[in-house]
Amino acid sequence: MIAKDSLIGKIITVTDVPQNEPCHNCTPCVRLRLMELGLIDGQKIKIDSHKLGLWIIHILGIDTDDTVYTLALRDEEINRILFEDEECKFNFA
Repeated sequence: MIAKDSLIGKIITVTDVPQNEPCHNCTPCVRLRLMELGLIDGQKIKIDSHKLGLWIIHILGIDTDDTVYTLALRDEEINRILFEDEECKFNFA
């Protein structure tokens, strides 16, 4: 599923940031960058908005739904994230 504005306001859980098939060993690797930003398996995020081609997301605390920090991701970055919410499992891509 491609990232859509209907995701705005939802809290979702990251399940994976998969490696490209085949991996092109890009520098810097988008997968590694996303993981360094905290988008790892089990991390809860909230989609805040989509403005000027950027997705604004909040990284949420482990025990609470309080925002720990906020990121802006480009379409090609957010489309690499697999996630699930309470209703179903799917990915942005």
